[in-house]
Amino acid sequence: MSNYSPLSRLRKEFLFLRANLERVMSEIDKFSELNSAPCGSAQEVMDLVSAKYKLAPGAIMAATNAPVISGPRQVAHYLMRNVLGMPLGTIGRVTNMHHTTVAYSCERVAAMRAANPEFDRKIWELEDELRGLGKPDDGFGAIEKRTRQTGIEALRAQ
Repeated sequence: MSNYSPLSRLRKEFLFLRANLERVMSEIDKFSELNSAPCGSAQEVMDLVSAKYKLAPGAIMAATNAPVISGPRQVAHYLMRNVLGMPLGTIGRVTNMHHTTVAYSCERVAAMRAANPEFDRKIWELEDELRGLGKPDDGFGAIEKRTRQTGIEALRAQ
């Protein structure tokens, strides 16, 4: 037999539920902050990637494994995860994919970036454009702009 009265058990259960509610509300607040981030939204990422790869708007959402679609879709997953900081499950819900597929996409793009400097440069430009550091067609290019900024920071550190 328990030493606790029904009232004390209810009180403990209430405190447990209240603590979980506060945790859930905190997570909702974090997600709201991600959606209002200055670097864009999931739809902006999909639009940017579609334009970069010369695809029709919404083509990334197509239920196909054709390389012409799946490659840009993997890039979009990677950008949503690494630039917007979206959770894998949320990206999966937005793009109608399982969260493990999103995780695989992110790993694949990271591996491709490490293996191919030209691909890395393209992803870098997309990241910079999403973060608002400049577009490749702004007369300087995102990589040159980032290189200049890094050089200036290095000089200041000396």
